[in-house]
Amino acid sequence: IGLRTTINDAIRIKHQYGLVTSEVMIADEIIDALNSSGQGTQFVQTSQILRILQPRAQEIFELIHREIQAKNLTRFIGTGLVLTGGGSLLKGMPE
Repeated sequence: IGLRTTINDAIRIKHQYGLVTSEVMIADEIIDALNSSGQGTQFVQTSQILRILQPRAQEIFELIHREIQAKNLTRFIGTGLVLTGGGSLLKGMPE
């Protein structure tokens, strides 16, 4: 929705260019994306991808934190947590 592109192209862009912190952004690249109809091309800056993905990553961490607090799980977390799934592979997620 944020890029106004097709689902398949959004997935491709997330995998190739997805990042969640500006600390790992080398340069603000311009990439091509299909428009939402899939018939034409538009141009998107990687900084725009960051503006979409960074708040989503923050939301995930906030939800995890709330759940840990609500279930009183802090005492069971000795050395940390492991985040899995596709989002865990985004550039900047470990940071």
